[in-house]
Amino acid sequence: MIFYQVDSPFWALLIVEKKEDCLPLYEEWIGEVEDRNEFFNELIPLNRNEAIKVMAKTISEETMQPIGMEEAMRSITNAIKQKKAKVLGIDRSLCS
Repeated sequence: MIFYQVDSPFWALLIVEKKEDCLPLYEEWIGEVEDRNEFFNELIPLNRNEAIKVMAKTISEETMQPIGMEEAMRSITNAIKQKKAKVLGIDRSLCS
């Protein structure tokens, strides 16, 4: 499984089997992408540790606080075990 960070049009943290899986997952959960080439060119691959650090800073909908390293590590570990493409975090502006 591979982690990718998307910064535009809306931020997201994704876990996928291959890079090509990012676009349909992003469009299903986040929003439409106007320029496919730009989307793929701007994907930022992350290793497991980088993904944990990024995810630790995401804001919990329940507490409105960063989820922290422990919760991020648990979520990332579970996502890897499930071997399923998934959105791990999204832009806060989409959570209202």
